[in-house]
Amino acid sequence: MIEKFNILFFQWIHNGAGQQPILDKAAVFCAVCGPYVLGVVLVLLWFFSNMAQKISLLEATEAGFIGLGINQMIGLFYFHPRPFMDGLCTSLISHIPETSFPSDHVSLLTAVSGYVLFFSRRRISGALLWGITCLTAWARVYTGLHFPLDVLGAIMVGVIGIGSVRQLKTWFYPVNERLFQIYDRLASGISLYFHSSNPAR
Repeated sequence: MIEKFNILFFQWIHNGAGQQPILDKAAVFCAVCGPYVLGVVLVLLWFFSNMAQKISLLEATEAGFIGLGINQMIGLFYFHPRPFMDGLCTSLISHIPETSFPSDHVSLLTAVSGYVLFFSRRRISGALLWGITCLTAWARVYTGLHFPLDVLGAIMVGVIGIGSVRQLKTWFYPVNERLFQIYDRLASGISLYFHSSNPAR
């Protein structure tokens, strides 16, 4: 019953794919580039954040990595074919025939955007990232790479990633402190290099 619903919901979302050039191109972009757009936004936020906000951004990134790690563990014990592997569609994006559940893209984006939205005091930026997450989730289904339940499972994994970081904040604190020390040294070294290479005249 659940699998039947999964297929029917997929067919409803995927309907018209490959026949609407503008929408198809937009979907392919969202399906592929969601994590890259996320990365660009995080870098921009980093340079316009105070220390507390930078810690939150770092924790959001860690939540994303935890989500990806959980996905890898699930993939070791459970396999579910992608829609194009079941002959339900011709994917708009070339992809190797591997397990579809859950979506790595959506798990990563859910964990990071959710953490930024609720725990970084950056509601506008978090809402923007959540919008990117929703577009990516839709696009992964529309282009034929995932089933709707792959996306739902990925959202749950992302939430687990967020919860894990919140519960283990004391464990992550010394790790993050060390990362900040490394970042400060690198930033200082780069600044010194450019200063020495371009002495004031």
